[in-house]
Amino acid sequence: MSEDSYQPTPRTRLKRNPSRAAYDRETVHAIIDAGLICHVGYVIDEEEDYDWDVWAGVVPIRAHIGEPLDDPRLKPGISRPDYLAGFRLG
Repeated sequence: MSEDSYQPTPRTRLKRNPSRAAYDRETVHAIIDAGLICHVGYVIDEEEDYDWDVWAGVVPIRAHIGEPLDDPRLKPGISRPDYLAGFRLG
């Protein structure tokens, strides 16, 4: 493995179809970046819908990714995994 790749561990080593595994940083970061899934729904109101005496509008939802935080019950001596070393906000 080069410096441009992560060393697989027993936990991260692909067990199913191992020939498809990729541990290079570019691929790993692309997978992490694509991990956020967002669902968007649109409602197209009919003109007569605006005659109703009900509230209409949207509730915006914003996601914020913060710094990684260790679990308070994390066993002493366990450090963050290498893949978080390249974690960048924004």
